[in-house]
Amino acid sequence: MSVALIGLWILMISLALYTIVLGRGFLSLQQALRDLKAEFHGRIEKVVGNPVPAFSALTIDGQQRLTEEFLHHRPALLVFLSPACPHCHRVMSQLAELVHRWREQGGVIVGVSNGDPSEMLKLARKMEADFPILAQEGWELTQLFKVSSTPWGFAIAPSGLVTAAGPLGTSEQLDALMKAAEVNEPLP
Repeated sequence: MSVALIGLWILMISLALYTIVLGRGFLSLQQALRDLKAEFHGRIEKVVGNPVPAFSALTIDGQQRLTEEFLHHRPALLVFLSPACPHCHRVMSQLAELVHRWREQGGVIVGVSNGDPSEMLKLARKMEADFPILAQEGWELTQLFKVSSTPWGFAIAPSGLVTAAGPLGTSEQLDALMKAAEVNEPLP
């Protein structure tokens, strides 16, 4: 056997072992992602189907203190937004267009700033967002509602029950959340 042939066999065996190691790493990564997804959905499921958690927070302009009671007795959306998130800008624009029509139907929209309140106030004024946006001290509302990304919304029924939660990136997702706020039981 020539040295080149031996070298080729060693290279092929090394590649096979490397492929096996990479395959196992990939399977481990897939399992870790499945576990993370299950944990994330488990956290959200602890909010959905339960009464809206108790909270108290000032609006970003410091004009009003709102509690969870503000969301009761009418369909409500609680939407987590960040001034640094481009997707949030689009959702905020959609909300600014919908707020008056939904208010006429008895609904309420409340935003939660996941970022610098002064930056969120500038954005809200630019977007002409005519709904209250809450400021957070120490991310307490984000932790209370177990939010891990923005834009993220919660549908709250007139009974005060959280009926659905999910990301907001499309008008269809926003419409689905609004419909979920009009029912008094969690959606599957």
